[in-house]
Order: sequence, then C-alpha cells, then structure tokens
Amino acid sequence: MSAGDDDERRLVPFLEALGAVTATSGTLGYLLGEVYATLIGSRMGAVVASGQNFDTVLQACRAILDHTEHELNGDLRAALDRAKSLYEVRNEAVHGVWLDYELDDDSHERTSFRTRRWRPRVEPRRWTVEELRRLARDMEESSERIFELMKRYVGEADDWLPN
Repeated sequence: MSAGDDDERRLVPFLEALGAVTATSGTLGYLLGEVYATLIGSRMGAVVASGQNFDTVLQACRAILDHTEHELNGDLRAALDRAKSLYEVRNEAVHGVWLDYELDDDSHERTSFRTRRWRPRVEPRRWTVEELRRLARDMEESSERIFELMKRYVGEADDWLPN
C-alpha cells in the first residue's frame, strides 16, 4: 500500500461523516422553511425562506411564535433552539478549513480552522469521526422532533408538509 493509499484510507471516514453532517443539515434547513410556511399560513413562506440563511428563518419562526398562542409554542421554541445550537456546530465543521498536517499514522482526529467575522485570527477545533457522526445523528433527531411537533401543531396525524 502506498502512502497515498494510506492517506486516503484515513481520510475517507472523515469525509463520509462530514457528508452525513451536510446531508442532515440540508434536511433540517428545508424543514425549517416548511415550518416558517406553516406558521405564516402560506406556501409563499417556503419560497421566501428558501433563499435565506438558517438563522434568519429560525428568528422569523421565533418571532411568529412570540406573537401567537398555541399550547406547543414552548416545545417548538425549545426544539428550534436545539436546532440552532446544532446548526452553529455544523457551521464549524462545514465551513472550516480542514487540515491534517498534525496527524501521525494512527490519529483519528482532524483539525478545522474557521475564521470569525471581525476577528483577526482563526480558531482551531479538533474533530473526531465519532463527533461528526454524533452531530449528524443529533441533527437528524432534531429534524424528527420538529417534524413531530409540527404534525401536532397543525392537528394532523398525517403528513403536515404542504404538497
């Protein structure tokens, strides 16, 4: 086995786990747009939400919840807060610059660096494959929680997502 093959063997699990984070965050982002559309009572909400960043749509959903009364508002707010914190961690992984120059042949960690707005230096973060996989699972569970709450919110046992 060549050194390149060994590097690839070590890199593949990280890329697969990072891909899972990306895929589950895409689902969560789509779902958030559907929540927004449902809360404003119009399919146009999904159109408006589709071009916005995650936090903008989430804050709009929270504003709507703050100005409406429903027995599930507190639960939905908590679920959205959880989604927001997961999405912030997701941004660290997805938007980071990944480096592996510190690795020896047996390491199971990679380092990403992410620049911060208005800060002159980058902030490194060490990641394991398991941390990335856990983030993907947590984001999937967050989507499922929001999905289930929205089914109850609109009072439908079946699919609440508009066609």
